[in-house]
Amino acid sequence: KTRAAPSSSCHFLSSFSPPVSLGYYVMRKYTDSQVPPPPKKNKTSQIQKTVSPLGENPAQIMCPKCHQTVLSEVEYSSGLFTYLFCGGLFLFVFGCCLIPFCVDRLKDAKHTCPTCKTVLGVYRRL
Repeated sequence: KTRAAPSSSCHFLSSFSPPVSLGYYVMRKYTDSQVPPPPKKNKTSQIQKTVSPLGENPAQIMCPKCHQTVLSEVEYSSGLFTYLFCGGLFLFVFGCCLIPFCVDRLKDAKHTCPTCKTVLGVYRRL
């Protein structure tokens, strides 16, 4: 004698198309109402580019104004770090205190778009 189990038990063998009697349990194929629907794909998803943070060198970035991916132009200007370095050299080596104003690596970097000249960002040392 075989007894049919309730429909909520033993759904682990869903590949059987007709009900199969295995002793006490009856294996059944999932019905549409029991199988969760597959996850829906968002058709409006956009491809996002990861952009490294702006540094002292030119970077490839998308301009928010002209919407073009460009290699930024960099303009160096003296910032807080430049003046602090100058002050430190003034205390220890008097004759070399103006060197930080000649070295780009000690200055702040302002990134601009070469197409529309929009400021894309500023990299500050401090």
